[in-house]
Amino acid sequence: MRYRTKEEIDTAWTFDPLVRYRCYLENKGLWDETKETAYIETVNAKIDEAVKAADNVPKQKISDFIASTLEVSGFAQLEQIEKFKKAGK
Repeated sequence: MRYRTKEEIDTAWTFDPLVRYRCYLENKGLWDETKETAYIETVNAKIDEAVKAADNVPKQKISDFIASTLEVSGFAQLEQIEKFKKAGK
């Protein structure tokens, strides 16, 4: 709120397209709190599933990470890749 007054911010929110669209849907009877709550629960469940899936992805080896960083690895990167491969990383 350093550059705008609270009144300016409140007025701007009335022109926000998402807020206006939500009001439109509510006035047409196409959206309400029940639908929103159900939608939020569905989205949160999908997010939880995605996080669990991401947690189960095997960790990338350091040597693979370095190898995939540049299209063509330089001498220093090749040395690092070889070093980490020998260490099993």
